[in-house]
Amino acid sequence: MRISQLFAGPYDGGPRAQLFSRVADGFSLPDELRQQLILARRPGWQALAGFGRPGLALPFRRWPAAGGAGRLDRRSRAAVAAELELFKPDVIAVWDEASMARLPAQPEAVTLGIATDPEAALALRRCRYLVALSPEIAGQAVDRGWPEERVRPLPPFADGDLVDPLPRATLATSVDATVVLLPWTLDLEALGAVLLAARRLPLPTLWMPGVDRKRLKLALGCQVPLRDLGPELDRARAFAAADLVLCTAAGDAMGLGIVEAWAQTKPVVAAGAPAASGLVRHEDSGLLARDTTPDALAAALRRPLDDPLLYDRLAANGRAAFDAGHGEARALARWLEAYLSLSALMLPGARGLRETRRKAPPPRTDIEV
Repeated sequence: MRISQLFAGPYDGGPRAQLFSRVADGFSLPDELRQQLILARRPGWQALAGFGRPGLALPFRRWPAAGGAGRLDRRSRAAVAAELELFKPDVIAVWDEASMARLPAQPEAVTLGIATDPEAALALRRCRYLVALSPEIAGQAVDRGWPEERVRPLPPFADGDLVDPLPRATLATSVDATVVLLPWTLDLEALGAVLLAARRLPLPTLWMPGVDRKRLKLALGCQVPLRDLGPELDRARAFAAADLVLCTAAGDAMGLGIVEAWAQTKPVVAAGAPAASGLVRHEDSGLLARDTTPDALAAALRRPLDDPLLYDRLAANGRAAFDAGHGEARALARWLEAYLSLSALMLPGARGLRETRRKAPPPRTDIEV
């Protein structure tokens, strides 16, 4: 089977980039697969290009914005069409709206949109089928017009190997600190609420990727240490070194941060994350905060710290939930099975939600008068 995967990034370590990297890596191993990656020439694309054979990086520039910023992309659409014609894939997986805009109007392969959030389900409506990364995304896709039989739910996944914790000294953190890990970069308003909640914990320290000067300034004002989880650090080891993982609505509609925490047997507190209610069983595989206010977050974070039995139960049941459906080997098998079943269909020129209208029959000429 031949698979073409189109992803325009950004390749900044966000939820979509993390999942794409794992799928592309997993699909590069089986001998029966040939995988082509079509990427945008943006920072970080070189780390992914090795998973495809052959791979291709294109400008994927934007239209000039008001004031003349940006450059017109005159090459990518034609180049994508030429590469697909040369590679002749059975399945074309489209991961974002920018890639969708550069896909030929009627490619001669089954098109599969990868919806990592509800908005992506609408942007990928030209695809024949849709992969929904959570039950909530699948439900909203159907509500927005996707036929239910064309929506395929597939799980986000992570490597399930237990790893040694990252030495806390690497992030200038005391061994006695209460480390709360935030899987993704929060905006200033959401981070402010988390910082106010963390002040009520014993010796709190927050770990989060994407820490910049504005966020450091906000943390200093709240008197809570904030450390940057840079891309050079081992992400799994950082999860293993944390005391708690707090997953909020920060662009992770599929709940990948929850899955990563489960993989390293860490208790999860979820608040406002769209996928949280579908993944987390309250007081079993995690805690669901009432809302994202500082009071609600502080109350939820303190419960497992004050109750060791609850802490151990959340960690153990979270790992059990991970093993049941989000481990890399089992989940990749489901992904591959879905791609294989779609490749057998081979529906040239399928138009996703836009059904081809039937032509009116020609007028009869054999009518007897």
